[in-house]
Amino acid sequence: MKILMSRPESVAIDYAIKNFTEVIQSSEYLDYTPEFLREVIVADELDVDCEFDVFEAIMHWYEHDKTEREKWLATLISSTRLVQFDTVFITQHIQILPGCEQIARNALKWISKPIKHNTAPTSVYKKPRKQRLCLLAIQNSTTLPSKQVKYLQRYNRALDVWQRCCEVEYLDCIYDLVLHHESLLFFGARTHGLQKHTTIKRLDLKTLTWNKTVKLERRRDELCVALYGDNIYTFGGFDGSQALNTVEIFDIHKSCWQPRASMNVCRYGASTDVYDKKIYIFGGWGADGKPLNSVEYYDPKKNVCVKCTNMFEARGRPGVSAVTTKKFRKT
Repeated sequence: MKILMSRPESVAIDYAIKNFTEVIQSSEYLDYTPEFLREVIVADELDVDCEFDVFEAIMHWYEHDKTEREKWLATLISSTRLVQFDTVFITQHIQILPGCEQIARNALKWISKPIKHNTAPTSVYKKPRKQRLCLLAIQNSTTLPSKQVKYLQRYNRALDVWQRCCEVEYLDCIYDLVLHHESLLFFGARTHGLQKHTTIKRLDLKTLTWNKTVKLERRRDELCVALYGDNIYTFGGFDGSQALNTVEIFDIHKSCWQPRASMNVCRYGASTDVYDKKIYIFGGWGADGKPLNSVEYYDPKKNVCVKCTNMFEARGRPGVSAVTTKKFRKT
């Protein structure tokens, strides 16, 4: 159903779409008409990090006046990207809502057999929104692995809180990771008994399932990893007896490792960042086990590591980020 709008209404809807995480916190949001709200949440450009935020916004609006708004609930829920929810969430949170039983069953069918059900009742089910960045956090213990449950957490901009997304059955520690094609790749780690290993594990963020990929060339932990172009670069690490200065490149398409020019300093527990077509390596611990203040960069084009000016203070596992034309080290 296409809602005909006057120009002022169209401008208001466009504003709500572009500033959704802000407007849903206002008191005016609770006074939205159901027609207005549907035009907002169906938009591909909706300002959300995650489809769960859309669901929570709908429920917040609905619970403000359940009696009058119950008849609109199914229409609004069907305007979300239902296939982006997992089956457990749909069953436990959507299927139980008034008037949403059939919508939930249709979504579950599409998720289980997407090829055969290529004519879903509404194309909104499977149409992705415009991609946006969000903040994720996962525990990376510096002590021995334990059976303590770990969680993948997501920052909810609308509520200004960190929320648990799922349990993570990953008992290793002291790894590094990169985000690649909607998956988290975990490189090197320490398992029970302080044993280093060569495993690279992949967590699919869509299905929340684990897979193993090509192994590292050498057992180690506390290496640092950077994604640049179609390649993944690993730097240094600790193999159980010594700090390493090795640099290796993993070609994602060819699925193979190749050695590259070594770093000037052996280090583990360092941090990397990509800036101006170079990969910078900051701090960490040296061969003597003491924190480093040294910085160097690796030039992928020239295959060379070049020393930079040292930081003022030595740091292990420093947090780094590129901001405009400067580098900042966060303690």
